[in-house]
Amino acid sequence: MPESSRRLPAFVLLVLAAFSGLGCGQVPEPLRIAAAADLQVVLPELIGVFAGDRPGARPEVLYGASGLLARQIEQGAPVDLFLSADRRFVEELAGSGVIEPSSAKDYTQGVLCLVVHQDLQGSIHGLADLESEPVKKIAIANPESAPYGRAARQTLISAGLWDKVQPKLVFAENVRQAYQFVSSGNADVAFIGSSLAGTSTLQQIPVAASLHEPILQRLGIIRGCTHAREAQAFANFLIGSEAQQIFQSHGFLPAGNPLERGATAAVPNR
Repeated sequence: MPESSRRLPAFVLLVLAAFSGLGCGQVPEPLRIAAAADLQVVLPELIGVFAGDRPGARPEVLYGASGLLARQIEQGAPVDLFLSADRRFVEELAGSGVIEPSSAKDYTQGVLCLVVHQDLQGSIHGLADLESEPVKKIAIANPESAPYGRAARQTLISAGLWDKVQPKLVFAENVRQAYQFVSSGNADVAFIGSSLAGTSTLQQIPVAASLHEPILQRLGIIRGCTHAREAQAFANFLIGSEAQQIFQSHGFLPAGNPLERGATAAVPNR
């Protein structure tokens, strides 16, 4: 095999750099987690509770769009545990032998909502208002790699708005960036997760669950990873009752309790 074909892609090298502490003579690296962008608010709290009575057990986390993280893991990124916002990415990696199939489990369910920039607050009341003249830019995460973006696209299609609002769409790399677009004024509205909306003072509009597929979030342990035992311990913690209560306090739903058609979830007021 030519030497060039054995080289890791550039984006994998970036992940290697992100997870520092791999050099000779340094302390052993901690548990390494690749996590969906919608977990940026809740995961630090979960890690704090998990690591509270485990000295030296605090993991390192790389956040990103689930599809991009899955691609990096497939290419050899040094990850122990994958927390995807889309169960399909975990299932694909398990099917190809990258993730231990027996470790794959749903750990929570995301909830989609719409947030409105402060300049338009009070004038946007629902999806139908996205066609109105004041709304010039609508931010959504990339539907090809981010499950909240795919749910946003499904929502707009179900509501008969996808073709009508195409010129207004602004695509973010992940749901966290979509939130940054609207909070900074670079978008008038954005489809994001209720876990992120709960940290904001922006107007929040629930989205009916019937308009998109459930955002079932699944985890998986990388086959042959360095810290399989620690990864399993954290995975067990995440699906346990204490962690599930924390997830729900941040606007997530239990993975096994999908919303009924037509229902909406309350956005947390944190």
